[in-house]
Amino acid sequence: TVVDKVLFETYGAFDWNVAFQRQGGGKEPMIARQGEYPDGVLMIRAGFARVSLRHGNGERTLSYLGAGEQFGLGELYAAWKNPESETPALYTSLSALGYVDVIRVPATVMEEYVFPFMEEPAGTVMDLVSKTVADDALMEWAVDERFIHSCGRASDRAVIPVHRAVP
Repeated sequence: TVVDKVLFETYGAFDWNVAFQRQGGGKEPMIARQGEYPDGVLMIRAGFARVSLRHGNGERTLSYLGAGEQFGLGELYAAWKNPESETPALYTSLSALGYVDVIRVPATVMEEYVFPFMEEPAGTVMDLVSKTVADDALMEWAVDERFIHSCGRASDRAVIPVHRAVP
């Protein structure tokens, strides 16, 4: 069954704030890296994740994902629709902000049970890249310092204040 084929994964730690305060910040756990083969669609079940793109010597945040949002659908769908094209690769990276629970739906499940019955996904990475770095500088700083968690799509952001002691 489909349920037997999906994977439940957790990245980071629920008590991320302890390590964050002890280390004076920290490296976000990487869930999927730009350029890697997309082996499935990642559905965010809980927590928050950062979608980023390599930019110079660092990463540029394009968006934040929360519960109910997905990552990698566009790349997988394009590879399924055009199998003769070059080897598919993720256009962006996904990392955990604090902690995040993910349901990974393998590509084989998507190809058999989902893609034949759906239309091409709307929106592209280029829609997110069209924003300037300056547009997101304040938000990026606030999330990096964990003053706020951000959720929603880049075009429809909402911010949720968080207390430093409560994840």
